[in-house]
Amino acid sequence: MVEEKEGVIKMPKKENSKKPTKINIKNEYSNDFRIVFANGVFGGSTSDLKLEMNFIRFRHLPPDSILEKLDEKGSIAGEIKREPENPILVREFQVGILTDLGFAKTLHSWLGKRIEILEKEIEAHK
Repeated sequence: MVEEKEGVIKMPKKENSKKPTKINIKNEYSNDFRIVFANGVFGGSTSDLKLEMNFIRFRHLPPDSILEKLDEKGSIAGEIKREPENPILVREFQVGILTDLGFAKTLHSWLGKRIEILEKEIEAHK
């Protein structure tokens, strides 16, 4: 018998029902799955109280042009000038993650554990 009260449906409890002790999970990768390098993160809380994390990669733009000196054989013998003269640092956004507080806390815990493991592995390789 199904009991309904104030818009909530309650299913009857099974007698002597046990909670499962294991579950089989199949892993699948989406078509747009990719691994990216990140050396920074940019983001924060959103207006709807989610957490936005944009993983970024800092890199220098290659120069637009380089004026090279040629030797008597016509081989490149050294740089004379480059445009622009000073390298431009780029913050390249790789991928963004939008999540809730609960998962952010889970991610924080998971990341902390993985950092501990990696530090031990680095120490073992010294």
